Amino acid sequence: MTDNTERWFSFPAYNSQTIYGYGSPAEAEVYCDMLNRGREINLYTASALEDAERIAALESGEDSGMMLWEEIATDGCLGLDL
Repeated sequence: MTDNTERWFSFPAYNSQTIYGYGSPAEAEVYCDMLNRGREINLYTASALEDAERIAALESGEDSGMMLWEEIATDGCLGLDL
């Protein structure tokens, strides 16, 4: 059984600022694909965020994060099976 629990994800890339987003694992995968679209090699990876201090900062608004479904909708990927 797959865990579809929504949580915070980080999207790091070499020599770039890490992006943070909240959503399901499927949304994280789609968003990561969006970040890597048009690139010869994938720069971004997605992983569930485990750092409790970073999660607290994101949830309090001290650090910036986004709702993944909103970013996916803005990009026009709503037709994807999430």
